[in-house]
Amino acid sequence: MYYNGSEVTGYAVQDSAVSPINTSDEPLYIGSHDSGEYWDGIIDEVRISSVARTAGWIQTSFNNQNNPSAFYGLGDEKTVTLSEASTGQITDQFDDSPSLNDVTLFRFRLWNNSDSSATIDQIVFHLSGVSGISAGDLSDLKICLSAASCYSLGDPTVQITGDTGTLTFDEGWSISPNFGTDWYLRGDVANLGTGDTLTISLAPSDVTLISGRVVGTAPPSDVTHTTNPTVVTIQGSYDDAHESDGGLHFEPLEVYVNITQYISGSNSKFNGGFRFAGIDIPQGSTINSAIFSGYVYDTNQDDMYATIYGHAADNSPDFTAPNDSIIDTGVRPRTSASVAWQETFGSTGWKNKDVTSIVQEIINRPGWSNDNAITLLFISDNDTMPKPCYFRSYDGVPAEAAKLTIDYTPTPTTVAIYYSVGTGTGPLYSGDASASSGTLTLEGGPAADNIGVGDEIREGLNRYYITGRNSSTEFTIQNSAANGGTPGDIDITFGSTAIEIYRAFNLLSAAESRVRDTDYDYLKTGNLVTGNYQLNLACYADGVMTDSVLIDGDNWTTGSANYIKIYTPTLASEVGVSQRHDGTWGTGFRMTPASGNNAIQVCEDYVRIEGIAVYVNNTSAISVNDTYASFSTNNDVRISHCLLTGTGSSSRALWASDTGGNLKLTMWNTIAYNHGSRGFYFDNVTAYCYNCTAYNNAAYGFHRDTAGTVILKNCISMAHTSNDYVGTFDASSDYNMSSDASAPGTHSLHNRSASDNFVSISAGSEDLHLKYGADAIGKGINLLSSFTTDIDGEVRSNPWDIGADEYYLEDTFVYRKQITIDHTKVACDLTDFPMLVSIQNDPDLKTTANGGKVANTNGYDIIFKAWVGATQLSHEVEKYDGTTGTLVAWVKIPTLKADEDTVIYMDYGDSTITESQENAAGVWDSNYAAVWHLKETTGGSGAIKNSTSYSNDGTNSAGLSLGATGKINGAIYFDGAGDYVTVPSPTNTDPANLLTVSA
Repeated sequence: MYYNGSEVTGYAVQDSAVSPINTSDEPLYIGSHDSGEYWDGIIDEVRISSVARTAGWIQTSFNNQNNPSAFYGLGDEKTVTLSEASTGQITDQFDDSPSLNDVTLFRFRLWNNSDSSATIDQIVFHLSGVSGISAGDLSDLKICLSAASCYSLGDPTVQITGDTGTLTFDEGWSISPNFGTDWYLRGDVANLGTGDTLTISLAPSDVTLISGRVVGTAPPSDVTHTTNPTVVTIQGSYDDAHESDGGLHFEPLEVYVNITQYISGSNSKFNGGFRFAGIDIPQGSTINSAIFSGYVYDTNQDDMYATIYGHAADNSPDFTAPNDSIIDTGVRPRTSASVAWQETFGSTGWKNKDVTSIVQEIINRPGWSNDNAITLLFISDNDTMPKPCYFRSYDGVPAEAAKLTIDYTPTPTTVAIYYSVGTGTGPLYSGDASASSGTLTLEGGPAADNIGVGDEIREGLNRYYITGRNSSTEFTIQNSAANGGTPGDIDITFGSTAIEIYRAFNLLSAAESRVRDTDYDYLKTGNLVTGNYQLNLACYADGVMTDSVLIDGDNWTTGSANYIKIYTPTLASEVGVSQRHDGTWGTGFRMTPASGNNAIQVCEDYVRIEGIAVYVNNTSAISVNDTYASFSTNNDVRISHCLLTGTGSSSRALWASDTGGNLKLTMWNTIAYNHGSRGFYFDNVTAYCYNCTAYNNAAYGFHRDTAGTVILKNCISMAHTSNDYVGTFDASSDYNMSSDASAPGTHSLHNRSASDNFVSISAGSEDLHLKYGADAIGKGINLLSSFTTDIDGEVRSNPWDIGADEYYLEDTFVYRKQITIDHTKVACDLTDFPMLVSIQNDPDLKTTANGGKVANTNGYDIIFKAWVGATQLSHEVEKYDGTTGTLVAWVKIPTLKADEDTVIYMDYGDSTITESQENAAGVWDSNYAAVWHLKETTGGSGAIKNSTSYSNDGTNSAGLSLGATGKINGAIYFDGAGDYVTVPSPTNTDPANLLTVSA
């Protein structure tokens, strides 16, 4: 027996008011014994579980129901439709801080890359999305380098009209030569409150100079760079951290970063990490120098004995979960380049180290882009003699936090060349048009939605190619060799004249061969590096293409920025309607080559294949190998967003092999199913395979043969004739799923069912998108530094799903509150825990008619989620009062942790919802035989409702006093003189089962 959550011991328990539970064909009584003894008092919340609940479960239930407001914390209301804060633009809802004076409103970056000072005359910030704010609400506005270093520029002019406005500083300030950093707009907003919104933005054209040259968030087009020194500082608490070698201590919020040499694996040996965000350097730039600077403030901790690596990622995340590690190479793989630093400084102050080779390797990554982040990892040396070095951290003194100074020369701009491929042979448009400086305007009516990038414009004997779609009547175009012009040139102007638009090629193989052929007026070369070209072959869904193509390295010279891309256009800036499949066969651009022919074979260093659907017979859909040409030591082949299926005993989705062992392949968001042989095959290659799905292939799903390195993360492999995963995969492989026990990784899911995870596995109508409630939802690892979308192009949300698809539930709720469950109130780790949410008199939870935010009068639009973007959690509403903003609900929490806080979200404010979203039976699963809230105010036969799926409704005796005030909500008062509730034929309460009874 347990009383108030604690076990009562030392004596046998007998209570004459508690009736023995008879077998299921006998009535069950609440408030009486069948011998005529009755309970005198109030009873609320009676439950019968068909399992023996643990002491931890019982204690946690008591903690939750006895004091709900102490069990969890309810966060401030957030507007779901507005974006979160990000570098370069901040949307602030002014409800995150109790003090709203002298706060940062906006961060922007300016630097002077000339040898003389630059003087700024005027800067104009643009205001949008203004709600509930007048000009007088913004005061003491200033431009600052930090909270303690601000310029006296006088009061700016603030103008707000409707939901837009400007904020203008007319008094200038000077920026030193060759200097740049982040600047901050700060001010007082104490008059603002919850629900007031404001978005601030700034463009380079908004900065007016008296003298000098300043580059803003994007360089003005008339600025020519030679070398560009830039200084990047640590910008936040989670941008620096240290971690003990044993993994016991991970600290991002200390006032120093500890790097201590000691015995390997010891919790007294510390490693450091420094993340530098917003590095505005183009991919492939030459790094002339890169200097790390750390500030030593104590000569007792000034021994630097470590090796510096970079995090080998395109855009390194900060040190928040799930990336809260420095030493785990599965979380933060390391660069090949490293720098040893063994030095006793003997003094305080800035200490510098050249890390040029590390920064160069990261900037050279094909996925690197401007404003990405670099993390430097300080892995301390192993020795029996401890040698500590403490660098100042951001949380110590922000001005003394580490910095990275980079001098670079940008690479010349690569010219992107576009040619379209589709089976359509007739004109897509016929009519008049004109062109001005590379912009084509159609005068004979709008273009069809399937006209887009790469399509050929025929103007007399001249040939031009579309590079972008601004609207149905306006396109950007580039020149070709057919006109005696330079491919890629945009200096195209002609008056109103008749034109036609066609597909550039009707076969992919013809595009590959003729583009490089000197006999045809396209590029006339296969050397993309010399011409600094990047070739795009845009494929259109005119019809099924029975073609195959070989990219032969003997015919092409490619580079990291000069690659060949075979893809389907999807963006509005490319085409009027997406040409890509929707994740199922029969949609978008499709290839069905003749039996025995690969659809696409790659034997060249830098090739990307994106969004292609293929059906093959007795061969590989995509083959990447050295059959015709060897791979160089530097190469980068990528495959993403493809749908690969087939038939025949030899069919495979992917065959990747290299006798030289040089091939580096990255594949993500790709599906392989129904092949007569393997799904994905790797031999003697280095392959990174992320969020791919393999289903129902005759041999294996993923097969690593005898050699090479294959890393699998977030992959699904199910229902194959043989094992789902075969071979030895790299130890960093993790977060995968299988229908057998072969998925590699400690966090992987085993023995799961395909029917429980996919929308359809019916032969001929397979749909391998994740279904509601799939095991894979939310069980993956965040790979944001590598890519951001799923196979459908939808943005992935944290925590990531496993597989090619990210389960997506359209979010039409306007408001959200975070509920943080205090782990100190959770006695042990629990699953499927029904948590009481009791919120009293919250003005936000009133209905809109009563001045609140809940759209439905019955509160139907109040729901709960495990995370932002996740599927809905099962919940039952016991009480909702829209006039007072009172809610009593039970929410099923999938996992409740005793060692860390659990966060869920309450969403509301969706006017489209008109029906209840409750799922009471989902809250009270099959382990609950009965749950009676006893909240009813009117009685009768079966009126005392049971919330589980079992038929255990009760009937009150005559005269029973319903609607009493209970501990949770409503309750029943029993007078001790004949009052009771009876359940005539209870289900699942047989004493042969284990039982737990609570009230």
